[in-house]
Amino acid sequence: MWQALVLCCAFVGEAPAVEARFVQVHPARASARFQRTPGRDCAVVLIHGFCFCLTDADVRAAGLQGWQEGGSDLVNELSGYADVYAFCYGQNAAVDEVARVPLLRRRIGEIRDLKYRHIVLVGHSAGGLVARHFVEGYPDAGVTKVIQVCAPNGGSPLARLAEWLQKWPVIRVSQRPFVASLAHDARRRAAQGCRPVPADIQFLCVVGTRDWVVPCDSQWTADLQNQGIPALAVPFAHDSAMCRGDNARRLCALVLREHPRWTAAQVDAARVSISAGRAFGNPGPDGPTLTARERERFLPITVGGQPWRGDACVFVLRRSTDSCGTAHAASWSVQGVTCSTLVVLALAAPAAPSQADETAVVARGKKLIRDNAEKICLFAHAYSSYGYRDNEFIGWRKTKDGYHELTYRFTVKGNFRTQTMQMGFYFHQSGAFEFLRVKDYSTIYEPFNRLSTSYLKELREEMGRRPLVQSNTELLRVVDVASARELCEMYLKFAQANKR
Repeated sequence: MWQALVLCCAFVGEAPAVEARFVQVHPARASARFQRTPGRDCAVVLIHGFCFCLTDADVRAAGLQGWQEGGSDLVNELSGYADVYAFCYGQNAAVDEVARVPLLRRRIGEIRDLKYRHIVLVGHSAGGLVARHFVEGYPDAGVTKVIQVCAPNGGSPLARLAEWLQKWPVIRVSQRPFVASLAHDARRRAAQGCRPVPADIQFLCVVGTRDWVVPCDSQWTADLQNQGIPALAVPFAHDSAMCRGDNARRLCALVLREHPRWTAAQVDAARVSISAGRAFGNPGPDGPTLTARERERFLPITVGGQPWRGDACVFVLRRSTDSCGTAHAASWSVQGVTCSTLVVLALAAPAAPSQADETAVVARGKKLIRDNAEKICLFAHAYSSYGYRDNEFIGWRKTKDGYHELTYRFTVKGNFRTQTMQMGFYFHQSGAFEFLRVKDYSTIYEPFNRLSTSYLKELREEMGRRPLVQSNTELLRVVDVASARELCEMYLKFAQANKR
């Protein structure tokens, strides 16, 4: 009898089993055995973060995110320099328990046995915490570098939702331990009790300055700063950090770059420019305070066409399906003007804008592109290669993730013949320009690519001379490493805001 009692107690105290998968995505392998590409000395392991799940079965299931799969922008970029692997896991346990899953250590060991010189873990959001816990717990596993992207080292307001679950069952019961381990208090306790990052493992915090899910000061925390862990502020949004082509190219460059520990002086200098105050105003422990302009971008949540009612008024920034194929709805519970809790509601969608609003957004976008068409072409190609001739509005559509896509055809004159470039410009429902994409072109080189170093330097210096950029150290850092397309997007945003 007592043996059965002991056995029952053992099962009650045992952590839930975590389903996990670890696969090679490039070059793709049909078998479970990994294979190193001849001549390749680098292996990159991609680790995803939080996933919204509708059922407990979804919580337990281990599935790859779109950006982890072969053919994604990130995998395509990395595949030119490294063999790419992906780790996915069920989310029915805390992040530190996920990092201790035997499969992860065993598969990392198999990669190490292939004699790569570098094994790099790239973790997005909570995946960055999994990577950190792994190298802290298994410093001799063979990992040589960790790249965290928008990781909640200091916690995320999202996790405070765990305290509200008795009222609003948004997160599945089986996923609550995972979400709770991302809370501010949980991350604070983890920082106090964990080992330091091994000194022989390079470590970088990529801080997303457009991240509405994890505040900047939670991405690069004091415990990491005290260890001299370097950080780089980039204009990443949380849900698209791993998806967009420009982001993929930048992450690939960071994977290949060396990231030695910083001195105290370097940390102090970076702390000034990478600050939550610059990204969010002046966030408190519960998250950022919304400015009047930011509140204008939020729409009331509706369920079944009716306003959602609760103890507080809830606003949603947007519901989107990004290029990874993942649905997102970043939202806050707002009491007064202060953001108190970050919520993810997959079933709540903002009310559709009126036809008048649609027309106003399109008209505003057309004017922006028309007024700056020649400048756009100068960012796309050097003036010595192609000169601007004309532009033509092709049409617009509403994308499934809520953007207004305006398509234009630009005509440019080269040395021998006239060429065309077709681009899509994407605007929020508020009318604010967000980003652009090249759809088609007949020029010799793809627009915004293959520009000479001297011409790209000229574009960066021109942008850096703007008073608004000169007065902001963080903007200067962004401009110094921005691509031609990113510079063009920045120029259009300044033009729309009438800011120099």
